[in-house]
Amino acid sequence: MLDIAWLSTQWPTEHKDGYGDVPVALSQLSSFQRDEARPFFVFIDEKREAADEDKLMRKLFGIEEVVMGSKLFNCYRMNVEDIPDSKLQKQYGKKLPAIFFYDAKGKEIGKVTGSKKAKTVFGKLGKLYKSFYAKGSLTKWVDTYNDKLKDMEKAEDTVATAKKTLSGVQERADKKKKKTKKILKSIAEAKTAVSDAEKAFSKAKDVVAKHEAVKTKTDKKVTAAR
Repeated sequence: MLDIAWLSTQWPTEHKDGYGDVPVALSQLSSFQRDEARPFFVFIDEKREAADEDKLMRKLFGIEEVVMGSKLFNCYRMNVEDIPDSKLQKQYGKKLPAIFFYDAKGKEIGKVTGSKKAKTVFGKLGKLYKSFYAKGSLTKWVDTYNDKLKDMEKAEDTVATAKKTLSGVQERADKKKKKTKKILKSIAEAKTAVSDAEKAFSKAKDVVAKHEAVKTKTDKKVTAAR
């Protein structure tokens, strides 16, 4: 399964005297968001064989831009069979799969139906971004995010390499009967390299975290999902 942070949810309802909980329009999910209010999209599909589902998911969501960009939105997934009203099933499940895109207030921004390419989905996500976030574009945010993640991964690899080097130096030193000044110097230098690498990695993580806190048009900051 692709790394999109799908949220499970029930169809939105409202209570009406004498009728109980009545299903309402999908846009009303905006009133029931468990996390920070933000734009959201809802993926609706029927049950499929695992291989067919995997193929479909890769076509709809299987590019880096969509997976990374989705972190700025609440992403819901539902089966059409779980829609608790036949009229709503026909309305939202007329052509499957279907993805409905809404701004933070529940206004529909667009939809994608059928087995479209992931670039089409990313285009809709770009419109969601523009509806809510203050600066730039989703494309720019994703490109920058990708660069910063790569920098963080490189810093993490450097830590691992430095620790491996230190372990090797210490292992060789342990085999010596006497630790000479040269050996002690090598150990000290290896320890310093580990410390420096860990500091750089910590800084890289802070840079990523800062980029994940995105300013909205209302001057608030919403944090991207991990």
